[in-house]
Amino acid sequence: MEWSPNYMQTIWYGDTIAFDAPYLYLHPDTSGSNIWQIGAPSKPGFNAAFSPPNAIVTDTLNPYPPNNHSWFDVYLGTFNFSDFYGNDMFIEMQHRFDTDTLKDGGFIQVSYDMGSTWMNIIQDTVWQDVNPAWENLNLYNQSNALYNGEPGFSGISNGWVTTGFTWHYTPVRNSHAPMPDTLILRFNFISDSLHNNRNGWMIDNIRLFAVDLGSGIGQTQSDSSIFSVYPNPAANKTGVRLNQPYQKVEYALFSASGSLVKEAIVQNTQEFDIDLSQISAGMYILRLIINNRLSTFEKLLVR
Repeated sequence: MEWSPNYMQTIWYGDTIAFDAPYLYLHPDTSGSNIWQIGAPSKPGFNAAFSPPNAIVTDTLNPYPPNNHSWFDVYLGTFNFSDFYGNDMFIEMQHRFDTDTLKDGGFIQVSYDMGSTWMNIIQDTVWQDVNPAWENLNLYNQSNALYNGEPGFSGISNGWVTTGFTWHYTPVRNSHAPMPDTLILRFNFISDSLHNNRNGWMIDNIRLFAVDLGSGIGQTQSDSSIFSVYPNPAANKTGVRLNQPYQKVEYALFSASGSLVKEAIVQNTQEFDIDLSQISAGMYILRLIINNRLSTFEKLLVR
C-alpha cells in the first residue's frame, strides 16, 4: 500500500536520531561481532552522512565482513513521544545500502515484550491488521528475502532512500497490547559466507512522530505564524518566507495522491525559492521540517 498522505494534516513533534549526539534510547549490540559504528562515513560510495557529520554505518571505513549479524535497538514509548496527539505512530528514516542482492542486507524487527521475542515488522502477528506491511514508503516486502529467509533491504540503493512505516492505533499506547509501555525496534544487518567487498547499510535521521488522523487532506492547515508561501497559485517558482532564520529547513512537495514530487534541504535561511518549472499543474502539499523538530504544511496550487 502507498505511504498515506493522511499524516500531512497537522504540525507534529517527535524525536529525530541524527547520530551527532548521544541518544538515550539507542542501544547497540555489545558483542564483539557488531560492525555498526556511529561516525563520519569514509569509504567509496558511503562518504558522507545524510546530515553530516555522522550516521550509523556497518563500519565507517571498511566493507562488511562475511558471516556477520549485527544490530542496534531503538526504544519507543511515551518517553520519546512527549507530544503524542493521536493513535498513530510513524517512523521515517534516510538510508542507503550496497549489498549482495537477495543475500546480504538489512531488516527491521519489533519486540513487544522487552526483547524476549522478535518479529519482522512486516510479519507482525500482534498488530497484523495495521502493521508496516499495510502502509509504508519504500519498505521491503515478502518477496525481498535475504539468504536466511528474512524479508529485508538488499542490492544497491543508488543513493539515499526515504523509508517510512507506521502502526495505526499506536501499540505503545493501546491498553489492549500484550506488553509493557515500551516497543523496541531492532535494525539487523546480516551477511552470508561470501566476501564481496561491499559497503553494507548506512542510516541517518531516524524520525519518530505521532499524528492525529482525525481529518482529511482537504482540511490541511498551515501555521501562518511560522511561514508563508508566495505566489500561491504559482507557475515557474514560488517563494517561502519563514518567521525567522533557521539553521536547517527540509522541504518536500507531495501530489494530492501522496506521491513525493520534489524535496531538498536549505540551511541558515529565512527565505528561499522552489523551482516549479518541471512540475505539472495541479494541487500539491508543501511540507516543511524545521531543525528536525517542527513540521508544518501548506497547500500549493501549480498552474
